[in-house]
Amino acid sequence: MTTLHWADGRIEIHKVVVGPYANNVFVLRCRHTGESVLVDAANEHERLLELCQGLGVTRVLETHGHHDHIGAVAQMREAGYEVAVTSHDAPMLKDVGYDVFLDDAEVGVEEHVGVAEAAHHDVASGPRTDAADRDQLFEREPAVDPGV
Repeated sequence: MTTLHWADGRIEIHKVVVGPYANNVFVLRCRHTGESVLVDAANEHERLLELCQGLGVTRVLETHGHHDHIGAVAQMREAGYEVAVTSHDAPMLKDVGYDVFLDDAEVGVEEHVGVAEAAHHDVASGPRTDAADRDQLFEREPAVDPGV
């Protein structure tokens, strides 16, 4: 069964659904460099480790620290994957650990999400590049525009 959710000439977006909450886990992979990141190590660590090994993942990015998004973080770290989280959500990972703050990371989630925004395409509605679509893609709370 393929995990490929969407692709163009620059990026692949892979998706698996894991755990009792049916969390979406994504791998964003650059087609030119092969560099990949896993977004939200939610659950089913063995399945995620296999996916990461197959797609060349080097880092795990946690969108936030809610328990249903971090269930496989400890095992990912034990397997040698760096886990990044925002400093705001880091206290929620105190029991499973993390390696770097996204605020300080060389490549942060917003850069990867920005690539995904540019690449994500819904056949029915055309390109999807705004924050609301990003939140729908990653099933997060809607983005708040600080200018509102």
